[in-house]
Amino acid sequence: MIETVTPSYTAGQAVYVKFNGTWYGGASSWYRPGQNCKTEGGDTYFSDSFMGIQPISSAHLNPGDQFAVAISTPARTWPDPQTLNHRSNVIFVTW
Repeated sequence: MIETVTPSYTAGQAVYVKFNGTWYGGASSWYRPGQNCKTEGGDTYFSDSFMGIQPISSAHLNPGDQFAVAISTPARTWPDPQTLNHRSNVIFVTW
């Protein structure tokens, strides 16, 4: 009998922010199967999503600031850590 494992998440959200002239980024949220939207946001997004990770957690968005987002295949999964290495284009957004 072949066991089918349903993944706990199907994509990862990556975010990028310029802090003191240098761009920083990281994986912030996961998308579950069938999910196509995340509700996190606001000017404290980086401090909430990257709590304690410096310098990105110190970023605070102000009107006119630019940040960026992308979606990727999962960087890690269970039980098999192998995934495809695909990422969308990085999209820049003005706050």
